[in-house]
Amino acid sequence: MPGRRLVSDQDQYEDAPPLWSGTCDSCATEWRVPDDVLRERYPDNDHQVHLDGAFVSECTECGGRVVIERSSVKVVPFAAMHVLPPESGCSECGREHDEGLPHDLQSMVYQYAFRNRTAREGDERWPTWLDAMAHCTPATRGLWISAMREHGIQLDVPEDFDVTWPDPEADT
Repeated sequence: MPGRRLVSDQDQYEDAPPLWSGTCDSCATEWRVPDDVLRERYPDNDHQVHLDGAFVSECTECGGRVVIERSSVKVVPFAAMHVLPPESGCSECGREHDEGLPHDLQSMVYQYAFRNRTAREGDERWPTWLDAMAHCTPATRGLWISAMREHGIQLDVPEDFDVTWPDPEADT
């Protein structure tokens, strides 16, 4: 099956082992193999011939020859990822809104800026709606949380989150 890849979950992290990659000469199946998987599979270099920094292996798809070489994949630490905000709009989330309203939780600008900030503070996490409205007044928070609940969005509001709930009698 062309395009099949053998990878481990570790290849997406900064401390991931080096990757080895190759393509089958017969069926063109592409292979990416982390160093630790390669060593585990061939602890004594059995069934392989070491050729100038490369390994020759048998393709499990068709039995053809795969020359596996060390890849030049560079894994970028998460904190290095940034999404630039547009020139106009909120500097935090990139959307046009009044200062007293919550940030746009679904904005990638806001999500990555928040995650990078919390990572620097030692509490790396994605933002929640409560985070997006943390800068708002208690009355604004109450209005937004109530409106979300009306639309089926339930938020777990901690006791120490300052909220002024809207007066239900005020609408009558």
